[in-house]
Amino acid sequence: YQCQTLTSDKSEPVRLQVAHSWLTLKVPMFVFEGDELYVSCAGYPGYSARDAVLYKDNEVIGSSPSDADFLVGRANMTTSGLYRCTRQVKDGLIYYSYASEEQIAVKELFSKPVMKVNPNHPTEGDHMTITCDTKLSPHRETTELQFVFYRNGHNVQGFSLSNQYGVPSAQLEHSGNYTCEVRTNNNTVRKTSDEISVQMAERSYTSLGVGITIALLIFFLVVALLVYVFKNTTFILRHTYPTASVESTGNRKGLNFKYIEVYQAQKEEICV
Repeated sequence: YQCQTLTSDKSEPVRLQVAHSWLTLKVPMFVFEGDELYVSCAGYPGYSARDAVLYKDNEVIGSSPSDADFLVGRANMTTSGLYRCTRQVKDGLIYYSYASEEQIAVKELFSKPVMKVNPNHPTEGDHMTITCDTKLSPHRETTELQFVFYRNGHNVQGFSLSNQYGVPSAQLEHSGNYTCEVRTNNNTVRKTSDEISVQMAERSYTSLGVGITIALLIFFLVVALLVYVFKNTTFILRHTYPTASVESTGNRKGLNFKYIEVYQAQKEEICV
């Protein structure tokens, strides 16, 4: 059987098996890491049953003289295996022994976290961000996860909902071996990333000094060039466009006059 909504893909198929048997081992359809796993060694309805024994991979893991339900425990990946139960079911006046088995495959709740650092090769003074990536199973995508970060085994950011650890201005002391850990809110599943090494490169100030020196040199050269151009332009103007003023030796109606010659143009009388 499968189901589908208007906005989703088809679900994973589930198998429905109607059996006419004296004994049935009932197990959950899906088992995820962190789930409490219950199984039931159910006899045929209306018939008395006794002495239930539960096996995992041919090893006894539980027994009960009357109860058919077993709590296997908190599931993890090692819980997967072949489960079998045996029980005596009474038919008439005699108890007969029956067995039933089922395969249980525990599914991963979320993947092992992977750490990433940005930038890949941080330099002193950079804004450094370390991300702890993991992926939840689509069947449990609403599960709340918490993240914690360590450097050289020491906690640098406690458990929180953020999967990032940021350093606004990284320094040399931020170099080290980083790991992150992810856990469920109820702490039933915990997973730790592989270790990554972050080595902070020391920022070189030599290139900065050279850049400043070159900039200052260019500035002074431009200033010197402007001064040189200004002086030479003034000298050229004085020699190319001379002006001359000559006071008249006589008065004209009591006024003094000067003659100014510009661009070799016609003399103009200017009253002074």
